[in-house]
Amino acid sequence: MVRSYLSTLSSVELPLWQALLLGGAALLVGSYVSQPQPPKPTTCTTSKKEEDEQTDKQPEEKVEEPLEVPHQHIKLAQNEGTKMVLVVRTDLKMTGGKVASQCAHATLECFRRALKYAPEILKVWEYMGQAKITVKCRSQSEMEELEANARKLGLVTHMFKDDSRTQVASGALTVLGVGPGPISVIDKVTGHLKLY
Repeated sequence: MVRSYLSTLSSVELPLWQALLLGGAALLVGSYVSQPQPPKPTTCTTSKKEEDEQTDKQPEEKVEEPLEVPHQHIKLAQNEGTKMVLVVRTDLKMTGGKVASQCAHATLECFRRALKYAPEILKVWEYMGQAKITVKCRSQSEMEELEANARKLGLVTHMFKDDSRTQVASGALTVLGVGPGPISVIDKVTGHLKLY
């Protein structure tokens, strides 16, 4: 069957100008078809009630308190090293996966704050392997006290508030990130806590 098709094609004779015209047309069609097409605009219609519900669900604007990192922290970090400590609340009884997720969120926020307020310490932490230690605390009040103590010492902190509503109540403070910062200064705040 293939032979008969090929023999039929070979018996067709086209003048050179028609062959070139046909080839050019095929090239144009092929290049047009292969071009990515922009997405078609879509319209979304929502009712006034749905719009009101969506605006009610908008997250609160985070107000970040400025941080004054003492200059001696930079020397300490260079001499003794740095670490970040993640303090997990055990009273919430989160699963391992949930704890890992919350710790990742807290780590990222601490990284962002360190980039803004303590970039020299962040560089040391990155260069030395980004040590992270996970410890546990018993309650939100204990976590808030730890955070206040860390801020008094000029350490980067972030208390992560969970909004996912999967295992804990929405808005629950789940993990406190402290650091990156000098090991001896962070140990003044979290050194007494047990490993998670």
